[in-house]
Amino acid sequence: WSELAILVVARRWTCAYEWAVHTGEATRAGLEPEIIEAVGRDVAVPAFEGLDAVVHAFARELVTTGRVTDQRYDDALEALGEVVVVDLIGLVGYYTLVAFTLNAREVPPPDGAPRLPALD
Repeated sequence: WSELAILVVARRWTCAYEWAVHTGEATRAGLEPEIIEAVGRDVAVPAFEGLDAVVHAFARELVTTGRVTDQRYDDALEALGEVVVVDLIGLVGYYTLVAFTLNAREVPPPDGAPRLPALD
């Protein structure tokens, strides 16, 4: 779940380096390529189900609005448990800091690494 949340953060802040590094990690963690592509293009992902759907919705709402609704929090709590929800919030915050740091210095992705898709 963590790599999916990191990709959501990388997409939100258009952090090319974070995206490049974590797409490989997400693939190794078993995240489907079509999910990675959809997150990168910031489009709906019909293949999302189960925990991926919960993590994606929670992380995306948090980075988009700076908060989550009570319903989104309750859904995550039920699916993930309190410890994981707190970890998810911390992870999203930490990787937002990382994205800001990388973007402030315009750190490019490594040569040959996956590129963050341009938004339409």
